[in-house]
Amino acid sequence: MHFLKHNFLKFFFPAILLLIWAFVAFRNFVYGTHLLGWDNLLPELNPLENIRRSLSVAWQEYQGLGLLGGMAHASDLPRQVLVLLLSFVLPSNLIRYFLTFLMLFLGPLGVYFFIKDRLSLRSEGMFKQLAGFVGSVFYLFNLATVQYFFVPFEAFVFFYGFLPWFLFFATRYLEKGERRGLVLFILISFLGTTAFYVQTLFLVYVVFLVAFSLEAILRFKKGGFVRVIKLAFITLAVNAFWLLPVAYFALTSSFVNSFSHINSIATPETQFMNQAAGNWWDVLRLKGFWFNYYDFFVDGGHDYLFRDWIGWIDKIEVFWAGVGLSVLSLLGILISLFRKKRVFAASFLILYFISYFMLASKNPPFGGVFEFLVDKFPLFSEIFRSVFTKWSVAFAFVLSCGLGYFVLFFDIFNRRFLRFFISFVFGLLIIFASVFSVWPVFGGNLVAKKMKVNLPNDYLSAVDWFNDKSGGGRIAILPFVNHWGWVFTNWGHSGSGFLWYGVKNPILDRAFDVWSPYNETFYNEASNILYRYYAFDKDRVGPCPNKKECEAGEEELKIIEEWNRRVVEEFENVLAKYQVSYLLLDESIINAGGDNKLLYIPEIKDLISKSSRIKEVARFGFLTIYHFEGTGSDPVQAPREYSLINANLKYSKYDPLYQKYKEYVSFGRVEEQESGRAGEMVDFPFVNFDPRGPVKIEILGSNIEFLNKDTGAKVILPVNEKIEEKFGEDQGFKEGYNCDLKKKGAGFKEPS
Repeated sequence: MHFLKHNFLKFFFPAILLLIWAFVAFRNFVYGTHLLGWDNLLPELNPLENIRRSLSVAWQEYQGLGLLGGMAHASDLPRQVLVLLLSFVLPSNLIRYFLTFLMLFLGPLGVYFFIKDRLSLRSEGMFKQLAGFVGSVFYLFNLATVQYFFVPFEAFVFFYGFLPWFLFFATRYLEKGERRGLVLFILISFLGTTAFYVQTLFLVYVVFLVAFSLEAILRFKKGGFVRVIKLAFITLAVNAFWLLPVAYFALTSSFVNSFSHINSIATPETQFMNQAAGNWWDVLRLKGFWFNYYDFFVDGGHDYLFRDWIGWIDKIEVFWAGVGLSVLSLLGILISLFRKKRVFAASFLILYFISYFMLASKNPPFGGVFEFLVDKFPLFSEIFRSVFTKWSVAFAFVLSCGLGYFVLFFDIFNRRFLRFFISFVFGLLIIFASVFSVWPVFGGNLVAKKMKVNLPNDYLSAVDWFNDKSGGGRIAILPFVNHWGWVFTNWGHSGSGFLWYGVKNPILDRAFDVWSPYNETFYNEASNILYRYYAFDKDRVGPCPNKKECEAGEEELKIIEEWNRRVVEEFENVLAKYQVSYLLLDESIINAGGDNKLLYIPEIKDLISKSSRIKEVARFGFLTIYHFEGTGSDPVQAPREYSLINANLKYSKYDPLYQKYKEYVSFGRVEEQESGRAGEMVDFPFVNFDPRGPVKIEILGSNIEFLNKDTGAKVILPVNEKIEEKFGEDQGFKEGYNCDLKKKGAGFKEPS
């Protein structure tokens, strides 16, 4: 009888947690759809190819023109192997659903065992289980969890699922020093490395390990110090396979991220959004900037990304439920500091304030310190530009354990019935407040409805065609929408692309701009030329009112035809320069919130029809594949002839040198090159005027100075006439115009 009772109690709360999770997962699953959108990691489209890429991670050949791996691509290897195994038993559209919802259960289950087994030394079993259950329910039902899963990304959901288990086995080893515990820590650390695909999350994890390690040293003295050293070594060793390539990128090429056009806009904008959501009340209830974020919906233009949530979280009851839970958590941690049988309370107090400090960013009371770190350490500013996505779930874990401490507090009562009754009542109130604060998850709003889409078979057919027929040549995707690497389609998808997870060929896509300047430069040059093409209708010349007008129209057409001929030739030269073998035109792409004419799809088709080197080779619904003749499929090629050029054309919108010289090699200021075999070196110090390039332009008195900072070359030209533009009240809109999508705030004009 005792055995049955013991096992019933052992599995009772995990079973209840499983039932709650199953209901939430069921309500958020839509049969027949793919979980697709925003940032995607979809190795299920071609598991073996993605595993192969993860085994040669330092150089990512399939991304654009090839680039040094700046993200922790190899960290996804364990999950990719799991995806391969799942592909034998699950349809590909269910794999991402399965793993995402698995993390949703694994995380709270880890919190349950962490609180039950790690936070108390002498509390009764049932008492610890209740505390663990209360904490696990909060971890499942809080706003940070909602914002992590609403537009799920593997790195974030795996961090949510594995963080409690990482810390469970780490603290277990720090306490007991068991070899078995260390083996389990190694195993779970390897299985969960996908969490560090966004490598900043590893830094957050390390902060937690450091806090627990310091307390272990203070408690266990020399024995604790030895365990900490072993744990640190094991942590680095287990993660070395992805950590070393990332470290190399950080040491040699981290500037690439900050220099990219995308990040030059997105980084400060994201920092401001985090700052706006960093006040006391938003941080305490884990409400991030996502609730103020606009997105495009095919069914109704721009609206709040969390439009189905806004009305709920604005309720005063929901507001105080979130704030109250954070306060109770802090109270639980503070109380536990004065109780000897509570462990790691000091660590959790430190982690509570570190998490708050990061989430509050530049806001009081410690905003000055945060601003100092941002100003003095640019790398800190870049890696923690979005502090909410990095620290919110870590803070939710701390709050969960704090609530566990709070429930454990009531074991101070001597009478067994009294302490169970009080702890049960408070536990029930915490569970109710947690569930109430995120009630819309039960209506299917944990995962955004727009993430559950029907993936057209046209893409899968195109993937099969490229893998079977293309021979591996580089692909460029058309149309050129914008620089964001973020596309919207008329079938409901919005976010980064996904084709490269299925196609073996290298793919040029704007999603890779932030990791390579040359990828961005291809799009600068190609779009610059393409948008100079003039599509015209010959029929408009037709019958003329008189001969003179007719002849004038024909002459105009001749000029346009000659112009377009040159544009076609220059476009072909760009494709040749970047060794593009295929163009993939996706006519399902839309210009979100704007005129679809700006996509230039008719002009693209017209231009291609005028090229003798670009031919249509396949069509799958709205996808058309064109082959460009004259480029090989080998990513590394040696030109037969080339010119030596001294120029910097990174981020340039046009390359006149390739248009004139064709293949060239830039050696910089190495004037002693043995260039006889390839022609003399030619200097072009002022060919690129992009502000990220080496050319600095200044007005000095009545002169304009061009200075190449790399070569020292300088040109000074006199300015005879200056054009001065003044922006008076009579320019632009008559009244101050507020450009916010929802017209929040106010815009006004002041007389100068």
